[in-house]
Formats: sequence, C-alpha cells, structure tokens
Amino acid sequence: MTTSPSANHSEADADNAVLAAATGALLQREREQKGLNLEEVSEATRISLVNLQAIEAADYAALPADAYTRGFIRIYAEFLGLHGSELSDSFFKERGSHYTGGPRVSYLDSDSLASKKFAESTRLTPAVNALFLLAAIVLAVTIFCLYTGWNPFSYFVNQARNIPANSALVYHPAHPETSVEATTKAINLEARFLKDTEVVLQLDDHTILKETYAKESKANWEANSIIRIEFAEPHSAELRVNGQPLGFPSRSNGQYKLSLRATPSPS
Repeated sequence: MTTSPSANHSEADADNAVLAAATGALLQREREQKGLNLEEVSEATRISLVNLQAIEAADYAALPADAYTRGFIRIYAEFLGLHGSELSDSFFKERGSHYTGGPRVSYLDSDSLASKKFAESTRLTPAVNALFLLAAIVLAVTIFCLYTGWNPFSYFVNQARNIPANSALVYHPAHPETSVEATTKAINLEARFLKDTEVVLQLDDHTILKETYAKESKANWEANSIIRIEFAEPHSAELRVNGQPLGFPSRSNGQYKLSLRATPSPS
C-alpha cells in the first residue's frame, strides 16, 4: 500500500515533536527527581526563570541568542550532574528538527536580543552603594580643592600646633602669652604665609624647631637676642619685625635664610 505524502509529513511532525521536547524534558525530570524547583535552580545558576522555563518547554522563540542559550543549557545540565556540552548539542539538533519544512527563526535578531531577560541581575548591597557614594564625594572635594587651592586640613594642623588664627593674641593680664613680660623681648617676628611651606626656626639658644605652615595662616615669634629662620619655599610669607615690614630673604646657596639679632642698647 502506498503512503500519501501528507501522511508522511504527519508522521515526521509527530516524531519531531517528541524529539524536540527530549532535552528539556530530561532536564525537568532530573530536576524533579532531585527535589528542586525552578526558583532554587535560578538562585544557584543565576539563570532567569523565564529562560529555565523556556528550556524545559523547548520554547525556542522565548530563548535568547544561540550563544547564550548554549551556555544556559550547559550550566543547567552540569548543575544537575549531567553532561552539559552533549545536552546543549542535543537541544539544538532537536530545534533544527522541529523547524524542518518550515521557516527558521533568527535567534541572532538584535531586536529579540534586546527584549530577552537573561540571567537575573546582580543586586548591589547597601554597603557597596555607600562606598560608591563616599568615593564620589571624596572625588568631588578633591577636584574642588585642586581647582580653588583650598586646603581643608590647614585649620586642624594649625589648631594641633597651637598656631594662632589671628595676627596677634588678645591681651589679658592673666594670660602668660599676652602678659607684659611675654612682650618685652627684644625681637618680635610676625609672618603671614602666602603658600604652604616648611619653616626651620631657632629662638635664642633654644632647640631648632621644624614646622609646616599652611597658606593664609599666621605666626608670631619672640626672642631676647637672636632669631634664625629658614623657609623651604621662595616668597612664601610676608614678614614684619617689631611692627616694621621686612623683606623676604633672598636665595643663598639654594636656601632662604634670615638671621635677626637684637641691637645692644648703648651703655
């Protein structure tokens, strides 16, 4: 008996339908035997529920591009303890059989790629978000300081070193730094700093001191007989000695040094 072409096509379509679901059904059966639901698999593999459901149902139109789909099947199969590469190849052979005699769906269509939901997006923790925000604030402040020349730490440095914020201390008879005795020394040197600089200082025979002063800060030193001072930066301060303007020292041997001595009173 001769079989009609239409009958042959019907039998082929039935065989293809069975074959098309083989890989997806195998994955579903193995998952259920292990007592897992799709949510648990999605959480463990980072494959979205939409893609897992499409793989098990052999819903090719709902899946993303081939490269992504192959990767998802391989990850899913290996998670279940199966051969990922073999099942991935089988799935695409089944897909080819499924579309025999009909138009093939383009799985590389850019529009469909843009509309698919792949693996679940990774959520940033609040701590990570806070770190990003802190980094953005620090970067903004740094750019502002570089642009304006503002040094936000100069105030705290001056406070730690007891550098007065004003050019002169307010007089109070009970305060040792503003008493008459404290202002009777022969040499009084005032400095208003024009830039950040390091200063090496010796008052009379005291130990040599090394300090760093910030731009716009002020300092006042007194000595009975001699003040020796060296600046690290040129033209870094406006100076006054005993209330009179004093020029900034010229460079000598690569240094900016100044030596002030008290004039002996005539006998």
